[in-house]
Amino acid sequence: MANNDRDWLNFLKCMNHDEYAGDPRFLTIKDRAKNMDALDGLIATWTVLEDKQRLFERLAGLKIPSAPIKDIDDVVNDPHLQQRGMIEWREHPQHGRMPLPGSPLFFPGMERAAYRTNRPLGADTDAILGQRLGLDTAAIAALRADGVI
Repeated sequence: MANNDRDWLNFLKCMNHDEYAGDPRFLTIKDRAKNMDALDGLIATWTVLEDKQRLFERLAGLKIPSAPIKDIDDVVNDPHLQQRGMIEWREHPQHGRMPLPGSPLFFPGMERAAYRTNRPLGADTDAILGQRLGLDTAAIAALRADGVI
């Protein structure tokens, strides 16, 4: 929703719908808030036909605060996020090449934590049963033979 009347009128200009400038449902920011469902519907029917990057550039050109909403493909392929280490494409032993989130905790002069894949399901079962529960190899084998683990 436009933050002020100037933005609202510029927004209508961008939409090519100046006729809504006099619509009593949208005269003030309070009116627009009261009629949010109608306003959302109007905006949705317009934006669905637009390229989001071009629309963002047009809105920015009119100094209307906005940003394109990114879908998952946009996010994982964003060069800026990759350059900042927020998305890292890594080779996973089971799933192949995939995007993974980087840590937001990074400070100048500090090395980023090394990437490690998770261990396969069950890889640590024997160690946990042995170390934490005190089971020996025979007891673990019996649990496995009975289908418990």
